[in-house]
Amino acid sequence: MPLGIYVHLPFCRARCAYCDFYSNAAMDKGCMQAYIRHVIREVDLWAARADGMPVATVYLGGGTPSYLPIEGIEELLAAIRRAFLLEKDAEVTLEANPDSVTEQKLDRWRAAGVNRLSLGVQAAQDHLLAVLGRVHTVGQAERAIRQARHAGFDNLSLDAMLGLPGQTMGDWLETLDFIAQARHVSCYALEVYPKTELGRRIAEGQLILPDEDTVVDMMHACTKKMAAYGLARYEVSNYARQGYASRHNQNYWLRGDYIGLGAGAHGFFQGVRYENAVDLAHYACCLRKNRLPCGPGQRIFGLEAAQEELMLGLRRVQGISRADFERRYGVPAISQTLEKRLLSYGVLEPDTACLRLSEKGFDLMNSVLVEVLNALEQGLIHRA
Repeated sequence: MPLGIYVHLPFCRARCAYCDFYSNAAMDKGCMQAYIRHVIREVDLWAARADGMPVATVYLGGGTPSYLPIEGIEELLAAIRRAFLLEKDAEVTLEANPDSVTEQKLDRWRAAGVNRLSLGVQAAQDHLLAVLGRVHTVGQAERAIRQARHAGFDNLSLDAMLGLPGQTMGDWLETLDFIAQARHVSCYALEVYPKTELGRRIAEGQLILPDEDTVVDMMHACTKKMAAYGLARYEVSNYARQGYASRHNQNYWLRGDYIGLGAGAHGFFQGVRYENAVDLAHYACCLRKNRLPCGPGQRIFGLEAAQEELMLGLRRVQGISRADFERRYGVPAISQTLEKRLLSYGVLEPDTACLRLSEKGFDLMNSVLVEVLNALEQGLIHRA
């Protein structure tokens, strides 16, 4: 099976008000160049472990990779190509903020091997971007999209967020019209983390979130609008034109192997999940000593692997193969009794080959998953 490679580049111009990911707002060029050198050392250490396994996808995420010096991105991708066997048609994605996109960067990213660009648009209204703490404007997003197309980025993905404080249905429909020009679209419901700036302002009553019914209506509007534009839903939050579904993300949902590089990155390799050191100093110290910056990780097998496969697989519109699941774990993915009940609620599709959620099932996905995962645990316990 081919590998995926994820590289975490944790540098941002400013921390967004909603962000709970590891990132560093220090934009010191020397610090970023030193970080790239450490990641390249990690690339070499992992290449020895991967031992010639082909690589199908590379994803540069963050943080905001587009803020890094262009030569740093070029050096990093060149190092990955030297150390790993990249497939001829490997998908190479770079995340970018609209304000950081320039014609020169786009041309050099393309020359370095980037063939898929993911732009964080988030909203098509400047007042909502301000609430989120985004540093770009709608005008900058329009310009970045235009420049990306001119530079030859046919595989363009745009991100947007729903359920924002003060966001109306009219705002959301306008945002959907704005992002539907892309080959791929990701539409995420806002998650509020208590320790973020946005979480604090909501807790203090300064900002008011839309009610749950409005958020569900926004989700339904998204699926309908994307279909009208020719983008099919293939995962709970993702839509794509034919042939443009994210190969890298699909590898995650199918529990494929991927190597996580960089401070705070996560990986899954040969059945083991691991997490890199988050602290930059500790991360760098490990690599200076020619050691991978992660612990032994956790081997995922048995019940945990089966539950993980269900949890990730049911995010996909295609669902999971019943036959493959039973062959791997020795039990059905769902009991007949529970399936009949969930079918009566309308949260499952009547499919004998795959276990799949309906649109209503995606609306209630967390509740459905709790029932399915608990039933699987009881089934495996009783079988043992």
